[in-house]
Amino acid sequence: MKLGKYLFLIALAPLACGRLCQSGTETQSFRSLAETPWRLAQSSDPQVSRTLTNFNFLIVTFARNNTGDIKRVLDNDQYETPVQTLVWVPDVANGTLRIQYTSAGSTEAGDAGTFDYRYTLNRQLEMTDKATGYTYRYVPYKGIVDPDTVCTF
Repeated sequence: MKLGKYLFLIALAPLACGRLCQSGTETQSFRSLAETPWRLAQSSDPQVSRTLTNFNFLIVTFARNNTGDIKRVLDNDQYETPVQTLVWVPDVANGTLRIQYTSAGSTEAGDAGTFDYRYTLNRQLEMTDKATGYTYRYVPYKGIVDPDTVCTF
């Protein structure tokens, strides 16, 4: 499976606590994907859900010029160099989104695939891969979580 596919398939493993991380939940809906960076919080893909924790995750940014990038947080360190760049084309009327991924790493640079999603945007971003049916829930990214915080997204 291509890296681009994996980046959107990563999900948070279920945690046993009831406290929400960064509990300042949004009170109003977002109108554009470009309004905030997004943190992948949950996915229905069981293959990769075990690889993501409160301290290991991806941040997706959609720029207003229909480009964007994906950055990584590993062991609570946020890396500024993107692992992938993207070009996104929304069809707002139909609630669909096409994303073309390009690997940004020097050893893996190149086309990482184009994927089509159904999406809804309100206080969070929810996407469903049209080919696989896997769902992805993103929350507004507000920074890394303190290491002594026990919570779930």
